[in-house]
Amino acid sequence: MLESPIRRSQLALTAMALLLLGASHRALIAQVTIAPAATPVQPPKAPLSILYLQFFMYEAHLEHRNETHPIANPSGKPLKEHLRLKIGLSPEEWQSVTASSLRIEAHTRALAAQAKPLADANREACQGRPSPCTPPNLSQINALRKQRMQTVIAEAKSLESSLGQDSTTKLRGYLQTDLATHITLKPAVNSRSQSPGQTVKGAIQ
Repeated sequence: MLESPIRRSQLALTAMALLLLGASHRALIAQVTIAPAATPVQPPKAPLSILYLQFFMYEAHLEHRNETHPIANPSGKPLKEHLRLKIGLSPEEWQSVTASSLRIEAHTRALAAQAKPLADANREACQGRPSPCTPPNLSQINALRKQRMQTVIAEAKSLESSLGQDSTTKLRGYLQTDLATHITLKPAVNSRSQSPGQTVKGAIQ
């Protein structure tokens, strides 16, 4: 069946419109610059000193629970024994780990007892006051935090010295791969050129 002149005219206009639309679309694409996908902001990695602090406190917790209510993993081994085997330390080396952990736990508890009245006074001083409120005992609390981390670093260095290079490498490997995945730090502004999460090979920070 022959198409009418009107039908042919409509088809021609439609084809012309599609061509123009395609040309306009291609021109528009040529002018648009596609921005690269934004890289998600990664939280800073925990420094080795923080990893050691968490490790010492966890091992001290396992030590106490092992004495009162032993915790076993699915294989039936106590968790502290499972952790020792996972890291690859000998029973003698683990005794050094336990001793360091209990010392850090005792030191942390002592500092926490000193910090509690300071923190309570800070809350009372800022209660009902407009934000931001600078706590009056902030410097003292920060000094206690600094003292705690200095003690952790000294204890970790002493432990690594007693373990030797091979066992220290095993322990650090566990801290920086397994344990680090469970610790997230909030980004913080640091006046030093080194970022808070950056660690220097061979040093505990």
